[in-house]
Amino acid sequence: MLSKNASLVYGILISAGPCTVSQLKTRTGLSQPVLSRALNEIAQYSGRLFTHRQGRSIVYAISKAIRSLPHVLPVYQVARTGSAAALGSLMALEGRGYLFAEASGSSELYEGLPWFLQDMRPQGYIGRAFRDAYAPGLGLGNNLAQWTDDDVIYALSQFGEDAPGNLLIGDHALNRFLALKEAPPLGAQQLPAHYDALADAAVRGGAPGSSAGGEHPKFLLRDGERNLIVKFSPLLDGSAAATRWKDLLIAEHLALLTLATCGIAVPPARIILSEKRCYLESERFDRMGAKGRIATASFEAIDHAFIGAHRNWSESAVKLHQLGFITAECAAQIKLVEAFGRCIANTDMHFGNLSFLWNRTASTLGFNLAPIYDMLPMLYAPEKSEVVERIFVAPREGESAIAQEAARQFWNELAAHQDVSAGFRQIAEANFNLLDK
Repeated sequence: MLSKNASLVYGILISAGPCTVSQLKTRTGLSQPVLSRALNEIAQYSGRLFTHRQGRSIVYAISKAIRSLPHVLPVYQVARTGSAAALGSLMALEGRGYLFAEASGSSELYEGLPWFLQDMRPQGYIGRAFRDAYAPGLGLGNNLAQWTDDDVIYALSQFGEDAPGNLLIGDHALNRFLALKEAPPLGAQQLPAHYDALADAAVRGGAPGSSAGGEHPKFLLRDGERNLIVKFSPLLDGSAAATRWKDLLIAEHLALLTLATCGIAVPPARIILSEKRCYLESERFDRMGAKGRIATASFEAIDHAFIGAHRNWSESAVKLHQLGFITAECAAQIKLVEAFGRCIANTDMHFGNLSFLWNRTASTLGFNLAPIYDMLPMLYAPEKSEVVERIFVAPREGESAIAQEAARQFWNELAAHQDVSAGFRQIAEANFNLLDK
């Protein structure tokens, strides 16, 4: 049993969450020596008292178990070679928040999931497949938006061995990762039929893969040492919406090729046409070889953690550069990509559609722009299976000359692409002429 003073302090830490010594003294009215004895008593009694240095202050917190998980949950980082090593430990805290203690000895308090775990949260098209496959057995609800951070941690600790990025939460996820076997390579001749089967399974609700974000229908697979993310069109039944999505996937591939000519990193990608669907196959930039992985984080997670502005890519990139997280060259690349997006009618450049590769040493944290994805003229995307006529207003003043020239190249090549429908080729030609004035 705890003493009266220790019970008082313990109750405050349970209900209010992490507190500094000053906050505890104010709440309890206890002197420093009495408070210290109470904290020592709590540590011996519970085994769940943790400390974190925040500037000159020491923060005290009580850890809690998430369901059947241990109070201290190991987090592993997978190297590019495929080997896994401890990155640190994650503790959910009573009252609110999480404490992440790095293996190096430093620690950090977070109100919610740490920024480097945010993108592992199941989301988008594949996230819903993950939910359908695992939520019933985990006792989790059908609405991903209502999953708490604790729910996400529990789900990832059980089935997060193939989540985006290079982190694994808990020993169970680590063991599932270690048990992954190398996938056999697929022959080129069998690809269209194989992709048709995978797309049909994804539509029905098949293997979930990892929780790569985005609403466009897609599936994930491993082809030998290649790790792929494959977007697909609706069945090409002659409907205007299906034809338009085929056109947009081809446009997305062409946009990647165009950006590559500007010195911007893009993933290796290709278009595969079957008798049933159009596929845009891209190599995942968070994977390397059979089991290697690369640390990634979306601009959404990074902006929320370090800036909180969410104005546009370029402005947040300037802030990241001012904070010393990215180079001036990286900020300039982001500005160019965003300008190119405006010039090709990409109306969906939200912060989840740009990512970074990250690296942390003992003293620094740095980000580099990841290969570009989801860059396409979304102005022309069907609305609820209907193709709606929309007018592109070309941006002019202040746009990068390089971006405008790249966009002209994009529209010109799209207008001449034989696999694009006649109607969309006309749109591309009109937009080329608009930018050429």
